[in-house]
Amino acid sequence: MAWIYVLALGALMASIGIAMGAFGAHALKEKLTIADLTIFDTAARYFMYSAFGVCIVGLTLIKIENKFIKFAAGAIGLGGMIFSGSLLILIFTGIRSWGAVTPVGGLLLIIGWLCLAIGLVSH
Repeated sequence: MAWIYVLALGALMASIGIAMGAFGAHALKEKLTIADLTIFDTAARYFMYSAFGVCIVGLTLIKIENKFIKFAAGAIGLGGMIFSGSLLILIFTGIRSWGAVTPVGGLLLIIGWLCLAIGLVSH
C-alpha cells in the first residue's frame, strides 16, 4: 500500500515542477539574469526528473517491494528537493555558497536510481 503514497508524492512533485517552469518562463524572465534563469531552468528540470523517478518507483512498488526500491523512493524524492531547492535558494538569496549543497542532492539522486536498479535485478 506504500505505493499509493509514493505515487502521490511523485504527482505532487510534478505539479510543483510544472508550476516552477511556468513561473520561470513568465514571471522571472525579466527579473533574473540569463545565468540565473539557466540555473532556475536546471532546478525545474531536475525537479521534474525527480518527480518522474518517484512515480516510476511508486508504480514499481505495486509489483515489487523490497528495501532497495523503498529506499529509492526516499532518495530520489529527497535528492530532487535538495538539488533543486539549493539552486533556488542560491538564485533568490544571492548566497552562492548554497551551490555547495547541490551535489548532495545530486548524489542522492544517483544513489536512488542505483537502488532502484539493484532492487529490480535482485527481485
